[in-house]
Amino acid sequence: MLVGVDTRPNDGSTLNTDTIMVLSYNHKTGDIVMISIPRDFFVGVQDQGWYTKVNALYSIGENEQKGQGMSVLKEKVQQMTGLELQYFAMIDFTGFQNIVDTMGGVDVEVDESFTGYMESGKPYPYQWDVYEFTKGTTHMDGATALAYARLRHAYEPDEASDFARARRQQAVIMAIKSKALSSQAYLDPHKILDLISVVQDDLKLSQITTEDIQAAINIASSNQTKRNFSFVLDPSVD
Repeated sequence: MLVGVDTRPNDGSTLNTDTIMVLSYNHKTGDIVMISIPRDFFVGVQDQGWYTKVNALYSIGENEQKGQGMSVLKEKVQQMTGLELQYFAMIDFTGFQNIVDTMGGVDVEVDESFTGYMESGKPYPYQWDVYEFTKGTTHMDGATALAYARLRHAYEPDEASDFARARRQQAVIMAIKSKALSSQAYLDPHKILDLISVVQDDLKLSQITTEDIQAAINIASSNQTKRNFSFVLDPSVD
């Protein structure tokens, strides 16, 4: 389970997990599947008889008992998907940006040209940052990749939704994977641990070993990986 939390610099109180992805590898078929769960998906809260958006579960769990948020979210996502989740990683804005910059940027495949905008985060009166993206392969640094992954307001209707944002987030994940596999450095588990250490203050990670990392590298780079599927749970699509 890959989770993005919208904690911002100088504001550790924001704990909405607006990005929730499940990445699954089928050892029998060699297929890899990536599923994005909408942040507004309505779910029951720990059999307590009330409902909320799935992106609030982590915060609810943390408020009940510090350190419990991830297990609450993980349990619900397992229920929703029917999959057992062995590993998880959760990163905030700063950590995501630092990973991309540490890798020297990534080449993202932009499906359609569009102009997006979002609040700059500066004090009142609110200001808007505007971003223009052109269809095709675009090299992005950390700040640009973060904006591409976060934008949900755009002049083009097809890009102005949380579902479009989820598709862009998947594209960024694939770009990070491609960059890692194209560099000999990131085929070494110890180098990946070095990368993790760069963002350790902005990352929560399930327990992993160098053997786990090597197994993931082997799967990602193996010719045995037959097909890749990616899905966004978008109710407007049949």
